[in-house]
Amino acid sequence: MKATRTRRVSVVENPRSSTSRFCVAWGTGNRPSKTSVAAWLALHPDASAEDRERFTAGTWKRNRKFFKTKQEANTFALAKEVELSNADAKGLTLSLPLRVMAAECAEKLKPFGFTLAQATDHFIEQLKATRRSITVGALVDEYLGAKKRAGKAERTLKDFAFRLAGFEAHFGTVRDPERKLKEPGRIIEEIRAVEIDDWLRGLSLSPQSQNNYRAVVHAFFEYAVRRDYAKTNPAAKVDKVKLVDKPAAIFTPEELAALLPKAGADVLPVLAIGAFAGLRMAEIFRLDWAEVDLERGYIEVTARKSKTSQRRLVKIEPNLKEWLLPFKGKTGPVFVANRRKEGTRCVWFLESAGPPWPRPQSWRTSANINGTATRRTRKMSRSMRTPLLTR
Repeated sequence: MKATRTRRVSVVENPRSSTSRFCVAWGTGNRPSKTSVAAWLALHPDASAEDRERFTAGTWKRNRKFFKTKQEANTFALAKEVELSNADAKGLTLSLPLRVMAAECAEKLKPFGFTLAQATDHFIEQLKATRRSITVGALVDEYLGAKKRAGKAERTLKDFAFRLAGFEAHFGTVRDPERKLKEPGRIIEEIRAVEIDDWLRGLSLSPQSQNNYRAVVHAFFEYAVRRDYAKTNPAAKVDKVKLVDKPAAIFTPEELAALLPKAGADVLPVLAIGAFAGLRMAEIFRLDWAEVDLERGYIEVTARKSKTSQRRLVKIEPNLKEWLLPFKGKTGPVFVANRRKEGTRCVWFLESAGPPWPRPQSWRTSANINGTATRRTRKMSRSMRTPLLTR
């Protein structure tokens, strides 16, 4: 590429300023000639606007430095001339193989409009980031350990571990039966957004489940960025799956009156507490009978079992007390089931109890819709207290 040399040091007087009276100006780099630009555009008609602008500008850069006196400016200009001349002479001392290599690399970079200096800077930055990074398997262990030290609930930690196990296996991590690393997997810095997106789509899960996996992976990479294991979070570039907003499934008093008498002893407390106390289903699944005080008339939702991590007391209204009296004196969990299949028995009951009922994931009652149990329990209980519900 024929270039017009623009390197020149000059001293210019600036009469408008008293403190910066003299300016030393010089140029560095090369700017391609009009003929070179026309030839490059003819060879690369499909080049992007960014590549066109980059090639046209070349590496030329204007530099200026201001001085108060002419003597200071002349001294600096002379030193700069020597510095630039030495740089030219240094280029002539390169060995023939090195000059040939530089020419070949420059030719390879031509279609993209980058220079050898830009390519070298980019490579060094990428190399530093990679060496500073960590493998997927090692980061999973570190991340889960950090979350445990932060006081995350055991249930949450198991959920993180379950979802990240599939992620790390997809990116090359292999563990033995004792969960010790055999193959550490890919480097975190090397994983791209398109790879994460392909993995999520390949799970063949519902839109909500895909978004749940994405949320865990997003938080995982955010931790990597904060620890300087990655420059950016590739999961942030992965779009969420669009969810179709479905109306909440609501149990009416009439439906509850038909449903509760059919419930067995295993699911009746779950349905009754959800209907008349307004607890979240996840909170009910974690509830212990020791936290249901029928004598004093309240249910204790401990901070560890609450979604908001705040302890609260929920009043047991008379209608709920009637349904729970047969269970007075029981010990242990209110609902006993496998951790990941807590709703299975309830689903089976609802499917066999007559008409189609809402699944546990979408259970709502009049109590849930009209207000929270802690603030409007009494009003809700009055509106729901009917002979059919209180037996």
